[in-house]
Amino acid sequence: MKALLLALALIPAAALAQMTPQSVPPVDPELADYQPAGAIAGAVRAVGSSTLTNLLLRWSAEFRRLYPAVDLQVTGGGSETALPALIEGRADLGPMTRPMSDAEVQRFHAKFGYAPTRLTVVIDAIAVYVNKYNPLTRVSFAELDAIYSVRRKSGNAPIRTWGQLGLTGEWAGRMILVKGPSYDQGIYGAFRSLVLAGGDYRLDMRPEPVASSIVQAVATEDGAIGFASHFLAASRTKTLAVARADGGPYVLPTVEQATNGSYPLARKLFIYINRPPGVALAPAVREFLRYICSGQAQEIAARDGNFPLNASLASRECAIVE
Repeated sequence: MKALLLALALIPAAALAQMTPQSVPPVDPELADYQPAGAIAGAVRAVGSSTLTNLLLRWSAEFRRLYPAVDLQVTGGGSETALPALIEGRADLGPMTRPMSDAEVQRFHAKFGYAPTRLTVVIDAIAVYVNKYNPLTRVSFAELDAIYSVRRKSGNAPIRTWGQLGLTGEWAGRMILVKGPSYDQGIYGAFRSLVLAGGDYRLDMRPEPVASSIVQAVATEDGAIGFASHFLAASRTKTLAVARADGGPYVLPTVEQATNGSYPLARKLFIYINRPPGVALAPAVREFLRYICSGQAQEIAARDGNFPLNASLASRECAIVE
Protein backbone atom coordinates (compact mmCIF):
# COMPACT_ATOMS: atom_id res chain seq x y z
CA MET A 1 0.00 0.00 0.00
CA LYS A 2 2.88 2.39 0.75
CA ALA A 3 4.20 1.84 -2.75
CA LEU A 4 0.81 2.65 -4.22
CA LEU A 5 0.52 5.88 -2.26
CA LEU A 6 4.06 6.87 -3.22
CA ALA A 7 3.33 6.37 -6.89
CA LEU A 8 0.11 8.38 -6.68
CA ALA A 9 2.10 11.23 -5.23
CA LEU A 10 4.14 11.46 -8.43
CA ILE A 11 1.40 13.52 -10.10
CA PRO A 12 0.82 16.85 -8.37
CA ALA A 13 -2.76 17.74 -7.43
CA ALA A 14 -2.52 20.86 -9.59
CA ALA A 15 -1.68 18.72 -12.58
CA LEU A 16 -4.65 16.45 -12.03
CA ALA A 17 -6.96 19.41 -11.62
CA GLN A 18 -5.86 21.03 -14.89
CA MET A 19 -5.81 17.93 -17.09
CA THR A 20 -8.09 18.37 -20.08
CA PRO A 21 -10.76 15.66 -20.46
CA GLN A 22 -9.93 13.52 -23.49
CA SER A 23 -12.44 11.69 -25.63
CA VAL A 24 -12.25 7.98 -24.85
CA PRO A 25 -10.54 6.09 -27.69
CA PRO A 26 -12.62 3.20 -29.04
CA VAL A 27 -11.81 -0.28 -27.76
CA ASP A 28 -11.69 -3.19 -30.19
CA PRO A 29 -14.89 -5.20 -29.59
CA GLU A 30 -12.97 -8.35 -30.54
CA LEU A 31 -10.73 -8.07 -27.47
CA ALA A 32 -11.31 -11.09 -25.24
CA ASP A 33 -12.68 -10.59 -21.74
CA TYR A 34 -10.52 -11.71 -18.84
CA GLN A 35 -11.63 -14.97 -17.23
CA PRO A 36 -10.48 -15.36 -13.59
CA ALA A 37 -8.31 -18.38 -12.89
CA GLY A 38 -9.54 -19.24 -9.40
CA ALA A 39 -7.93 -18.48 -6.05
CA ILE A 40 -4.47 -16.92 -6.42
CA ALA A 41 -2.15 -15.39 -3.86
CA GLY A 42 1.29 -13.86 -4.07
CA ALA A 43 3.02 -10.60 -4.86
CA VAL A 44 3.50 -8.62 -8.07
CA ARG A 45 6.13 -5.86 -7.93
CA ALA A 46 6.46 -3.30 -10.70
CA VAL A 47 9.33 -0.79 -10.83
CA GLY A 48 9.90 1.57 -13.74
CA SER A 49 8.21 4.13 -15.97
CA SER A 50 6.46 7.03 -14.26
CA THR A 51 4.27 7.45 -17.36
CA LEU A 52 2.89 3.93 -16.89
CA THR A 53 2.67 4.13 -13.10
CA ASN A 54 -0.83 5.57 -12.87
CA LEU A 55 -2.26 3.15 -15.43
CA LEU A 56 -0.67 0.25 -13.57
CA LEU A 57 -2.25 1.52 -10.36
CA ARG A 58 -5.68 1.55 -11.99
CA TRP A 59 -5.17 -1.93 -13.40
CA SER A 60 -3.96 -3.09 -9.98
CA ALA A 61 -7.03 -1.78 -8.20
CA GLU A 62 -9.36 -3.73 -10.49
CA PHE A 63 -7.18 -6.83 -10.43
CA ARG A 64 -7.25 -6.91 -6.63
CA ARG A 65 -11.04 -7.02 -6.74
CA LEU A 66 -10.63 -10.36 -8.50
CA TYR A 67 -7.73 -11.56 -6.36
CA PRO A 68 -7.79 -9.92 -2.89
CA ALA A 69 -4.90 -12.12 -1.72
CA VAL A 70 -2.51 -10.71 -4.34
CA ASP A 71 -0.20 -7.94 -3.09
CA LEU A 72 0.44 -5.49 -5.93
CA GLN A 73 3.24 -2.96 -5.48
CA VAL A 74 3.75 -0.24 -8.09
CA THR A 75 6.73 2.11 -7.87
CA GLY A 76 7.60 4.82 -10.39
CA GLY A 77 10.97 6.43 -10.89
CA GLY A 78 11.47 6.31 -14.66
CA SER A 79 12.20 3.70 -17.32
CA GLU A 80 15.89 3.70 -16.41
CA THR A 81 15.02 2.11 -13.06
CA ALA A 82 13.31 -0.94 -14.60
CA LEU A 83 16.39 -2.91 -15.66
CA PRO A 84 18.30 -2.61 -12.35
CA ALA A 85 15.16 -3.66 -10.46
CA LEU A 86 14.73 -6.74 -12.67
CA ILE A 87 18.40 -7.70 -12.46
CA GLU A 88 18.53 -7.26 -8.68
CA GLY A 89 15.29 -9.20 -8.15
CA ARG A 90 13.42 -6.20 -6.73
CA ALA A 91 10.73 -6.31 -9.44
CA ASP A 92 8.65 -8.85 -11.32
CA LEU A 93 7.60 -6.27 -13.93
CA GLY A 94 9.74 -3.56 -15.50
CA PRO A 95 7.45 -1.01 -17.21
CA MET A 96 9.26 1.09 -19.83
CA THR A 97 8.13 3.71 -22.34
CA ARG A 98 10.87 2.75 -24.78
CA PRO A 99 12.52 -0.47 -25.91
CA MET A 100 15.55 -1.58 -23.93
CA SER A 101 18.78 -0.59 -25.64
CA ASP A 102 21.16 -3.25 -26.94
CA ALA A 103 23.46 -2.47 -24.04
CA GLU A 104 20.66 -3.01 -21.53
CA VAL A 105 19.65 -6.32 -23.10
CA GLN A 106 23.30 -7.42 -23.06
CA ARG A 107 23.59 -6.46 -19.41
CA PHE A 108 20.52 -8.58 -18.59
CA HIS A 109 21.85 -11.47 -20.68
CA ALA A 110 25.23 -11.32 -18.96
CA LYS A 111 23.49 -11.78 -15.62
CA PHE A 112 21.00 -14.53 -16.51
CA GLY A 113 22.17 -16.11 -19.76
CA TYR A 114 18.99 -15.23 -21.68
CA ALA A 115 17.24 -12.07 -22.88
CA PRO A 116 14.39 -10.34 -21.03
CA THR A 117 10.85 -10.92 -22.28
CA ARG A 118 8.98 -7.88 -23.57
CA LEU A 119 5.23 -7.30 -23.82
CA THR A 120 3.48 -4.37 -25.47
CA VAL A 121 0.75 -3.23 -23.07
CA VAL A 122 -0.67 -0.03 -24.60
CA ILE A 123 -0.08 2.58 -27.31
CA ASP A 124 0.92 6.16 -26.50
CA ALA A 125 1.84 9.31 -28.40
CA ILE A 126 4.41 11.91 -27.42
CA ALA A 127 2.76 15.31 -27.74
CA VAL A 128 4.55 18.64 -28.14
CA TYR A 129 3.00 21.33 -25.96
CA VAL A 130 3.05 25.12 -25.89
CA ASN A 131 1.10 27.53 -23.70
CA LYS A 132 -2.51 27.98 -24.82
CA TYR A 133 -1.87 31.67 -25.55
CA ASN A 134 0.94 30.84 -27.98
CA PRO A 135 -0.18 31.42 -31.62
CA LEU A 136 1.96 28.54 -32.94
CA THR A 137 -0.01 25.54 -34.22
CA ARG A 138 2.56 23.24 -35.78
CA VAL A 139 6.23 22.24 -35.70
CA SER A 140 8.54 19.95 -37.66
CA PHE A 141 11.23 17.52 -36.52
CA ALA A 142 13.93 19.81 -37.91
CA GLU A 143 12.55 22.76 -35.96
CA LEU A 144 12.34 20.71 -32.77
CA ASP A 145 15.91 19.56 -33.31
CA ALA A 146 17.01 23.20 -33.70
CA ILE A 147 15.15 24.07 -30.48
CA TYR A 148 16.25 21.17 -28.31
CA SER A 149 19.58 19.87 -29.60
CA VAL A 150 23.06 21.24 -29.06
CA ARG A 151 24.34 19.32 -32.10
CA ARG A 152 21.41 19.97 -34.46
CA LYS A 153 21.91 16.98 -36.76
CA SER A 154 19.13 18.35 -38.98
CA GLY A 155 21.59 21.01 -40.10
CA ASN A 156 19.44 23.94 -39.02
CA ALA A 157 20.73 26.99 -37.18
CA PRO A 158 19.74 27.20 -33.51
CA ILE A 159 16.17 28.34 -32.86
CA ARG A 160 15.97 30.43 -29.71
CA THR A 161 13.05 32.85 -30.25
CA TRP A 162 9.45 32.34 -31.31
CA GLY A 163 10.00 34.77 -34.18
CA GLN A 164 12.32 32.20 -35.78
CA LEU A 165 9.28 29.93 -36.00
CA GLY A 166 7.28 32.59 -37.82
CA LEU A 167 5.52 34.34 -34.95
CA THR A 168 5.18 38.10 -35.13
CA GLY A 169 4.30 41.05 -32.89
CA GLU A 170 5.03 40.63 -29.21
CA TRP A 171 6.01 37.00 -29.78
CA ALA A 172 8.73 37.71 -32.34
CA GLY A 173 11.50 38.48 -29.86
CA ARG A 174 10.25 36.31 -27.01
CA MET A 175 12.73 33.62 -25.94
CA ILE A 176 11.73 29.96 -26.16
CA LEU A 177 11.85 28.38 -22.69
CA VAL A 178 12.80 24.74 -23.20
CA LYS A 179 11.22 22.14 -20.90
CA GLY A 180 12.02 18.46 -20.96
CA PRO A 181 12.32 15.24 -18.95
CA SER A 182 15.06 13.98 -16.70
CA TYR A 183 17.45 11.33 -18.00
CA ASP A 184 15.76 8.46 -16.16
CA GLN A 185 12.44 8.93 -17.97
CA GLY A 186 11.90 6.75 -21.04
CA ILE A 187 10.60 9.70 -23.02
CA TYR A 188 14.04 11.34 -22.72
CA GLY A 189 15.61 8.63 -24.86
CA ALA A 190 12.60 8.19 -27.14
CA PHE A 191 12.47 11.88 -28.16
CA ARG A 192 16.25 12.01 -28.48
CA SER A 193 16.24 9.02 -30.83
CA LEU A 194 13.17 9.96 -32.91
CA VAL A 195 13.59 13.73 -33.19
CA LEU A 196 17.20 14.59 -32.39
CA ALA A 197 18.67 11.61 -34.30
CA GLY A 198 20.65 10.70 -31.20
CA GLY A 199 22.00 14.23 -30.70
CA ASP A 200 22.53 15.73 -27.26
CA TYR A 201 20.04 18.00 -25.53
CA ARG A 202 20.88 21.61 -24.86
CA LEU A 203 22.67 22.08 -21.56
CA ASP A 204 20.17 24.75 -20.47
CA MET A 205 17.15 22.43 -20.79
CA ARG A 206 15.76 22.26 -17.28
CA PRO A 207 14.78 18.65 -16.60
CA GLU A 208 11.51 18.01 -14.83
CA PRO A 209 11.26 15.08 -12.39
CA VAL A 210 8.05 13.56 -13.81
CA ALA A 211 6.16 13.90 -17.09
CA SER A 212 3.24 15.84 -15.65
CA SER A 213 5.65 18.51 -14.37
CA ILE A 214 6.74 19.24 -17.96
CA VAL A 215 3.17 19.98 -19.02
CA GLN A 216 2.49 22.10 -15.96
CA ALA A 217 5.66 24.11 -16.57
CA VAL A 218 4.40 24.89 -20.08
CA ALA A 219 0.97 25.76 -18.70
CA THR A 220 2.40 28.34 -16.31
CA GLU A 221 4.99 30.00 -18.60
CA ASP A 222 3.80 31.70 -21.80
CA GLY A 223 7.05 31.22 -23.70
CA ALA A 224 7.62 27.57 -22.83
CA ILE A 225 7.64 24.46 -25.00
CA GLY A 226 7.74 20.87 -23.78
CA PHE A 227 6.93 17.29 -24.71
CA ALA A 228 5.17 14.53 -22.77
CA SER A 229 2.52 11.87 -23.23
CA HIS A 230 -0.56 13.13 -25.10
CA PHE A 231 -2.93 12.19 -22.27
CA LEU A 232 -1.32 14.75 -19.93
CA ALA A 233 -2.74 17.70 -21.88
CA ALA A 234 -3.81 20.49 -19.52
CA SER A 235 -6.40 23.23 -19.85
CA ARG A 236 -3.70 25.88 -20.23
CA THR A 237 -1.68 24.09 -22.89
CA LYS A 238 -2.00 23.62 -26.64
CA THR A 239 -0.93 20.48 -28.50
CA LEU A 240 1.00 21.15 -31.71
CA ALA A 241 0.61 19.27 -34.98
CA VAL A 242 3.94 17.57 -35.78
CA ALA A 243 5.59 16.68 -39.11
CA ARG A 244 8.66 14.62 -39.92
CA ALA A 245 9.54 16.99 -42.78
CA ASP A 246 9.29 20.77 -42.99
CA GLY A 247 6.71 20.52 -45.77
CA GLY A 248 4.36 18.35 -43.74
CA PRO A 249 2.00 16.68 -43.40
CA TYR A 250 1.44 18.11 -39.92
CA VAL A 251 -0.50 15.66 -37.77
CA LEU A 252 -2.12 15.82 -34.33
CA PRO A 253 -1.87 12.86 -31.91
CA THR A 254 -5.41 11.52 -32.28
CA VAL A 255 -6.26 7.86 -31.80
CA GLU A 256 -6.69 7.36 -35.55
CA GLN A 257 -3.38 9.01 -36.46
CA ALA A 258 -1.45 7.28 -33.68
CA THR A 259 -2.70 3.78 -34.42
CA ASN A 260 -2.39 3.99 -38.21
CA GLY A 261 1.16 5.32 -38.02
CA SER A 262 0.44 8.80 -39.40
CA TYR A 263 1.47 10.60 -36.21
CA PRO A 264 5.28 10.52 -36.19
CA LEU A 265 5.66 10.39 -32.39
CA ALA A 266 3.35 7.46 -31.67
CA ARG A 267 5.00 4.75 -29.60
CA LYS A 268 4.37 1.42 -27.88
CA LEU A 269 4.69 1.16 -24.10
CA PHE A 270 6.16 -2.03 -22.66
CA ILE A 271 6.51 -4.26 -19.66
CA TYR A 272 9.68 -6.34 -19.40
CA ILE A 273 9.84 -9.51 -17.34
CA ASN A 274 12.51 -11.99 -16.27
CA ARG A 275 11.28 -15.31 -17.58
CA PRO A 276 13.79 -18.17 -17.85
CA PRO A 277 13.23 -20.32 -20.96
CA GLY A 278 10.85 -23.18 -20.26
CA VAL A 279 9.91 -21.90 -16.80
CA ALA A 280 6.36 -20.85 -16.03
CA LEU A 281 5.69 -17.46 -14.52
CA ALA A 282 4.47 -17.20 -10.95
CA PRO A 283 0.65 -17.47 -11.03
CA ALA A 284 0.01 -13.93 -9.76
CA VAL A 285 2.39 -12.41 -12.33
CA ARG A 286 0.99 -14.53 -15.16
CA GLU A 287 -2.61 -13.64 -14.38
CA PHE A 288 -1.90 -9.93 -14.03
CA LEU A 289 -0.25 -9.88 -17.46
CA ARG A 290 -3.15 -11.87 -18.93
CA TYR A 291 -5.53 -9.35 -17.39
CA ILE A 292 -3.61 -6.44 -18.98
CA CYS A 293 -4.22 -7.98 -22.42
CA SER A 294 -7.98 -8.23 -21.82
CA GLY A 295 -10.85 -6.07 -22.95
CA GLN A 296 -11.51 -4.92 -19.37
CA ALA A 297 -7.96 -3.66 -18.87
CA GLN A 298 -7.71 -2.03 -22.27
CA GLU A 299 -11.01 -0.25 -21.55
CA ILE A 300 -9.38 1.21 -18.44
CA ALA A 301 -6.38 2.22 -20.55
CA ALA A 302 -8.68 3.97 -23.01
CA ARG A 303 -10.53 5.83 -20.26
CA ASP A 304 -7.13 6.95 -19.00
CA GLY A 305 -6.46 8.54 -22.40
CA ASN A 306 -4.20 5.84 -23.80
CA PHE A 307 -4.70 4.13 -27.15
CA PRO A 308 -5.73 0.52 -26.46
CA LEU A 309 -4.29 -2.57 -28.10
CA ASN A 310 -6.35 -4.16 -30.84
CA ALA A 311 -7.40 -7.81 -30.53
CA SER A 312 -4.68 -9.10 -32.84
CA LEU A 313 -1.82 -7.42 -30.99
CA ALA A 314 -3.26 -8.27 -27.56
CA SER A 315 -3.57 -11.92 -28.55
CA ARG A 316 0.08 -12.06 -29.66
CA GLU A 317 1.25 -10.41 -26.44
CA CYS A 318 -0.82 -12.72 -24.23
CA ALA A 319 0.66 -15.76 -25.97
CA ILE A 320 4.04 -14.76 -24.55
CA VAL A 321 2.98 -15.38 -20.96
CA GLU A 322 1.12 -18.66 -21.46
